[in-house]
Amino acid sequence: MIVIGVAFMTRISSLKCVADGSGLFVRNFFSSRRLAWAQVEDFRLGRPMAAPFGYVIHALLLDGGVLTLDATAWGLFGGGNTKRERALASLRAWLP
Repeated sequence: MIVIGVAFMTRISSLKCVADGSGLFVRNFFSSRRLAWAQVEDFRLGRPMAAPFGYVIHALLLDGGVLTLDATAWGLFGGGNTKRERALASLRAWLP
């Protein structure tokens, strides 16, 4: 049971979303994905797909898909909403 807990916490601590000139790298809980900016239409705030509470940023893809950015699921306390708004503006600044 401890091993499962350690694995779970390790994966959560490795969640990330990195934007650079070539695109967006997203490491979510179950998968990682690299997107070129040409694949991304916009970003939106919304509810997490697997949780009834909180907010995250979703990448809206040109093929009609939606990619949730798990790393943006900061809590309500500690400036979560402010961090999300800043992250949303920063991500949108990368869009062509």
